[in-house]
Amino acid sequence: MTQAVPVVYITMPTGEHPKALPAELLYFLGAPHAVRATETTLTYQACQLMTDLGTSLVIVDEVHGIDRSRASHAQQSDQLKYFMDHVPATFVLAGINVENCGFFNGHRGEQLARRFTALKASPSNYSTIPQRQEWALLIEGFERALRLHAHKPGSLLPLADYLYGRTGGCPWAPGSGCRPRPHSGHGYAAPCSASSGSAKPARSTQGSAPPASC
Repeated sequence: MTQAVPVVYITMPTGEHPKALPAELLYFLGAPHAVRATETTLTYQACQLMTDLGTSLVIVDEVHGIDRSRASHAQQSDQLKYFMDHVPATFVLAGINVENCGFFNGHRGEQLARRFTALKASPSNYSTIPQRQEWALLIEGFERALRLHAHKPGSLLPLADYLYGRTGGCPWAPGSGCRPRPHSGHGYAAPCSASSGSAKPARSTQGSAPPASC
């Protein structure tokens, strides 16, 4: 196992099994776990690993796919709150129309919603010169951040027009590399909550995270 995993990305499990969410986190981390381990054991293991590995960002995608009629909806809300209380990381919940999908409805959902700030991700425009310059800065940022195989620095920016046509100005959208249709996504972000022994952030877990694109 690597010495540091700053970012964890999973899709929200849609099954009813209580061990599904912690098991998904452990699977991403490449951590072996016993098949017959309890939910409590798996949850503790996932919390401890993310803390030890210095995880500072946890992204949970596809939260709109949860079946709210199942008991797993309330259970996963409780599990997310537990992870937020015990892992010193920022949690981002992403999906389509998250604020209206029902995941934050009900007593448990409302408790969870108070820990998050809604952030809308809209497609970039490409009509005016300032808009094209802004898109170019985004492409340059991607080039610096991504580890592209056999890549020559500076060769991505000349493809700005092509990349806009492929993504519709929404490079983070599902399937954006395959279809140019713009896609509007929604995300929720919560500030990190410090576990015991860690310095607490300036804002509590009940506050709002700074605006960012998801």
